[in-house]
Amino acid sequence: MLIYGSLFGVFDPCLTIAAVMTCKNPFISSFDNRVAADESKKTFASDDHIAVLLAFNQWRELKRTDGRKSRAFLREHFLSYQSLSNIVQLRNQLKRYMKDIGFVASSLEKDLIGGNELSLIRGVISAAMYPNIIVAPKKLSTTAGDVPFRGQKGEVYLHPSTIAFNAKELDSRYCCYHEIMKTSKVYVRDCTTVSKFSLLLFGG
Repeated sequence: MLIYGSLFGVFDPCLTIAAVMTCKNPFISSFDNRVAADESKKTFASDDHIAVLLAFNQWRELKRTDGRKSRAFLREHFLSYQSLSNIVQLRNQLKRYMKDIGFVASSLEKDLIGGNELSLIRGVISAAMYPNIIVAPKKLSTTAGDVPFRGQKGEVYLHPSTIAFNAKELDSRYCCYHEIMKTSKVYVRDCTTVSKFSLLLFGG
């Protein structure tokens, strides 16, 4: 019963993350504002998926209570209103689909997420992303973006747009990613650290 209640409690944030992975990333990053936008993302979280989730939740709550503050929030954090609105629409669509198949969502949307719930959300992310897993070196000799990670097909690197790119340490050696691309190197984007226990429990 306790496990069911915990899973039920993270349904709403996981719904948001699922919508985010389908829509355009709401953080706006151009040549002129790239540094400031990257710093803004870090104020929410040290991982890409969690940062977007927490930014979305804060914007949604401000939009409900104070339209002027919500608009200021978008400008301050380099967020796209259109992208966030698209996420809202897709969330609603996904929620209807889940209800149609018998997975009834709570009528209460939880905007405040605690540490235990974040751990469970990371576990759900690891299950959804598997086998998109990369492993960092045991010790970072420099920033995370400068060192090769071990992937299924060899060495990969964090894309400069990832929040962890300039990190000097990571919460976990194990990371889930959404996209992989090849330019001068093989890069992964939208990266979130997960525990080895999440991978043992949910990793395929």
